[in-house]
Amino acid sequence: MKQIIKLSLILVFLSPLLSFAQNVNTVQPSIMVVPFTKEGEDIREIIEGDVNKRTVLTAIKEAFDSRGFSTYDFIGKYKAISNQAAFNRNNQADITSDIIANSGADIYIVAEIEILKRSDGNSVNIILNAYDTYTGVSLANKTGNSGKFYTDNYSKLADVAIKKNMDTFLNTLQSKFNDIVNNGRSIRIEIGVDDGSDVTLDDDIKNNGDFLSDLIMDWMEKNAYKNYAHSPGGNDKSLIFDDVRIPVFDPQTHKNYNIRTFANSFRKYLSSLGLTVKQNINGSQLYISIQ
Repeated sequence: MKQIIKLSLILVFLSPLLSFAQNVNTVQPSIMVVPFTKEGEDIREIIEGDVNKRTVLTAIKEAFDSRGFSTYDFIGKYKAISNQAAFNRNNQADITSDIIANSGADIYIVAEIEILKRSDGNSVNIILNAYDTYTGVSLANKTGNSGKFYTDNYSKLADVAIKKNMDTFLNTLQSKFNDIVNNGRSIRIEIGVDDGSDVTLDDDIKNNGDFLSDLIMDWMEKNAYKNYAHSPGGNDKSLIFDDVRIPVFDPQTHKNYNIRTFANSFRKYLSSLGLTVKQNINGSQLYISIQ
């Protein structure tokens, strides 16, 4: 009897630990749903001028809310920006990109919405394309059609369209994000030497037999996520890393980690070698210029 009790206690204590072990690598991403815009189309036409599309966009966001995802409200952020005195209503080309970049969302989903009004019934077509916010890599896509109904309740029509194949879409999205969490985000780094610089990547700046390029490669391998940093090579003036992995979350603070954090560490390392550098970040690409 005592052996049975001991075994039961062991199972009781192990159960939550096993559950945690199974889910430790499953981190649900936060999401922002943004409207699709055609080339030359003003975002105001959707947010301010088309109540039906605005209703459908909200319905899509609420569909993710109802499934337990943390979401960010694109419409709310847009209105907050548009109410600022410094907001230039005639120059909004980058407003969507700016909202996405500063949203804090792990994934943004571009929603292409088509509302069809016909005598034999109204319908809503939706195309969803999901992207990793920090790299722009495509993660998943989905199409849905509500079918025709004699109703002007476009929120309900959107809900019908979204439910079709939604589980498959979410499973794919979660699987791709799990892979990013487990293996890191991929960024590209290009290091170049300015024409006026007295340094080349083939210089032994520490007088220890290592070229500057060797030192950079060693640093990349030590500081990249899971030590993964791939370089196809270079020359005395340039060095390219076409796939460097960085973590999704900072291992010390557990806050979101991004390319700017990695660039800051790398720049400080180069400065410690006595180098003067400039940097430029474009999406998931980092450009370093040694002066």
